[in-house]
Amino acid sequence: MGVVNRLRTMVTACAATVVLAGCGSSTGGDEVADEPTPTTSASSVDQVDEVTAAEQFLTLWARPNLSYAEWWAALRPLLNAAGRQAYSDTDPAVVPALRITGELEVEKSPVETYGRVRVPTDQGVFVVQLQRPSAQDRWLVTRLWFPGDTPPEL
Repeated sequence: MGVVNRLRTMVTACAATVVLAGCGSSTGGDEVADEPTPTTSASSVDQVDEVTAAEQFLTLWARPNLSYAEWWAALRPLLNAAGRQAYSDTDPAVVPALRITGELEVEKSPVETYGRVRVPTDQGVFVVQLQRPSAQDRWLVTRLWFPGDTPPEL
């Protein structure tokens, strides 16, 4: 998606800049950089991770042609305990097939271990709620809101 690609490109460009900065030769002395070296904030990397987690979950979730065993085996590792409890009895045959149609949007959260991503699809906008135990852990899905549902305020 567009946001994911832009954020990944930014992270990749920053990493390449850091790596390549050590590859040049220096004559020492009075060289001054023309422009500041770009940096990537932790929050922009976290947003890529949030978007990736939400996109992966919704893509794997919306596969009504799979058997329950196949569907659950793919989905279970993406869910935290609350998500596993909420969706363990779901029949994938009743899950709508859908296609992501636009850029995913991260909703700003005041807490770095809680997030939401709005996912536009051909069935409407879904909202994926994510949590992680700490800022260093990966995002796991805890809840999914369907189009027309209103999640509580962050």
